[in-house]
Amino acid sequence: MAHRHSRVRQPNDNAHLERFNRIIQEECISRIPGSLSVWKKEILEYLRYYNEERPHMGLAMKTPIDIIKTIPSY
Repeated sequence: MAHRHSRVRQPNDNAHLERFNRIIQEECISRIPGSLSVWKKEILEYLRYYNEERPHMGLAMKTPIDIIKTIPSY
């Protein structure tokens, strides 16, 4: 999957990023000690959970990995 930056003057891009920032803050960062070494470990674990286990309302209660698996390979 290719990485892309948010586009200039595209407020919808920013809204999606801000929502993700809020979710990771509420569900992960605010619940762990404020140590950089702990953050490195816990955030990586949370991102795996977020992408592979956590259902998303915007994806019809599927996970991002479920959606990616439905995309045909080229």
